[in-house]
Amino acid sequence: MNNFGFPTSFGSSRNRRKKQQQKNNSSSNNYLQSANSNNNNLINTLNFGPSVPLHLQRKRPYQQRNNLVGKSQEKETIKETIKEKEKENKETITKKLENNLMNEQNKTKKESNENQEENEHLFPISSDLMLKGHTRTISAIGIDRAGSRLLTGSRDYNVKFWDFAAMDRRNVVSFRSLQPAENQPIFSIEFSQNGDIFLLATGSEAPLLFHRDGVFLKEFKKGYKYLSDITQTMGHIAPLSGVKWHTRIKRNFLTWSYDSTARIWDAEDKTSQISLLRHRDRRGRKIGVSSLDMKSDGTLIATGCLNGVIYLWDNKAPFRKATRKITEAHVSKDIESNIIISDLKFAKSKQLLLSRATDNTIKIWDLRKTSKPLKVLDDLLLDSDQMEVLFSPDEKHIVTGTSIETFVCEGNNDRRENQKQISKFKQNSKNDTGNLMFFNSTTFQLERQYPVCNESLTRIKWHPKINQIIVGAKDSNVHVLYDPKISKKGAMLTVNNKVKKQKTESGVGQDVYRPQDLDNVKGMKTKRRRRRRGYVEPTKRFEPKAPIYGKGHSGMLGDNVTKRVMKKFVKNEALDNDPRNAFLKHHDVDSKPYFFKVLKKNQPNSIFYNPPKEDSDDEK
Repeated sequence: MNNFGFPTSFGSSRNRRKKQQQKNNSSSNNYLQSANSNNNNLINTLNFGPSVPLHLQRKRPYQQRNNLVGKSQEKETIKETIKEKEKENKETITKKLENNLMNEQNKTKKESNENQEENEHLFPISSDLMLKGHTRTISAIGIDRAGSRLLTGSRDYNVKFWDFAAMDRRNVVSFRSLQPAENQPIFSIEFSQNGDIFLLATGSEAPLLFHRDGVFLKEFKKGYKYLSDITQTMGHIAPLSGVKWHTRIKRNFLTWSYDSTARIWDAEDKTSQISLLRHRDRRGRKIGVSSLDMKSDGTLIATGCLNGVIYLWDNKAPFRKATRKITEAHVSKDIESNIIISDLKFAKSKQLLLSRATDNTIKIWDLRKTSKPLKVLDDLLLDSDQMEVLFSPDEKHIVTGTSIETFVCEGNNDRRENQKQISKFKQNSKNDTGNLMFFNSTTFQLERQYPVCNESLTRIKWHPKINQIIVGAKDSNVHVLYDPKISKKGAMLTVNNKVKKQKTESGVGQDVYRPQDLDNVKGMKTKRRRRRRGYVEPTKRFEPKAPIYGKGHSGMLGDNVTKRVMKKFVKNEALDNDPRNAFLKHHDVDSKPYFFKVLKKNQPNSIFYNPPKEDSDDEK
């Protein structure tokens, strides 16, 4: 109500409008201030435009022209800055890419180097220890389970014993040599599982059993050669080609021979064998057995023959006939040439069988399907019927050895022509060295080729415990290959052993001193005691002078070699003459005596008894 008593509703509506206008103006001002602040920030960053919005500015025409010119310049500067930033970004991106590429290349190089190092140290072939002593080709190698003792057999009829722990670098010599069979080559040596005894297969028909120190224990029975039925003989009737211990039964072992049989023996009974495996060809003729191997579980036996056929025998069934035959394993097309299977090897963890033959191949067979080989590895020269094929200890690789190419003259008797042919052959031949070949067991590709020597290789052993490869060759040497980073003991012991002092002729290794030469002698520490006991220092002791050769001087006669030699040939006659005879030479009866004048006058006449003469029968 007013003072006059009228209501104030009209004035209140006006006030409300004013207040709303004020609120709207304040909100618009706040909005404009916030917009101006944002524009100012953009302008400060881009250097563009005034602080007031364009729709609120009132500009004159000349000011508008100037503003348009400034805007075009500012746009150009913005474009230049954008281009510079793009260049910088490109440079930084390119640098990052280059750095990433460099890092990737370095990683790949490191990985490649690591892979090369791993490949280099994958096989123990970085170092070689050569064992010399034989005079002919190495035909047998045997090593015990611990890898401490090695036996080598040769065609020089000897077996040599090597102890790695007892040798050093300078003295690589066998400590014992043995000739088990007179004038018979050694074909196989096999240690037992304990390593206490070993078996020998020589050129004779009987296997031999020895103690690990070379003491003879047993000779097993030979067969009777004049029996036509081989099953009735109690032993082999032809030279042995190999020996092997049973994989499951410790006391049993297997032998195979060129008499077409393989036999299982009991080591405690030398008179007869347990069972016999007989081999015949299609026509029923006898075939010599050249190789044999038994599976690790003892369930299957594989035998290879001289005609290139592989026989598989189930150990659970009776050995009357082979359970399976691989007739075309290594069969030659030429009728005249016979292919010999030198070795067979079962895999422990896989159903695989390896066969090595003189047709220069290795064939991998799947035991579940033996109609065709899984893979054939060609161009592996072989001129030995004893070369082995092996799985590595982890069964990731297949290992074998090769031979060198041999030259055969065409019958020319002229030496010069033969020498020319030999020189041409050596220049053209690619296989000049005996190599170790390492193949991958899954892809069957060649991974490494290592040349061992300039002669053909004959025997190979890869010991799983010491991780070393022992190789025999035709150069009459045994090569022990090892790697210091992978291998253990074995050849490492001989290399790391200290060199022993060589013994003198008297057998004493150390120097010998006299007690007089020592400074501190018991009971003679002082000079007085030395004088009382007649001790003379070795420096003051008189030493006899050496004889003078040539002319004498200073009262000494000279001496020479001829004088000493002539003393033996020229004799002094005065020592041989009798003095009595020398005196009697001057005595003559008719002439005047020189020494015995007195005896001539004073010597009486000799009176001797003269017995009477007896009358003879004729006179009577």
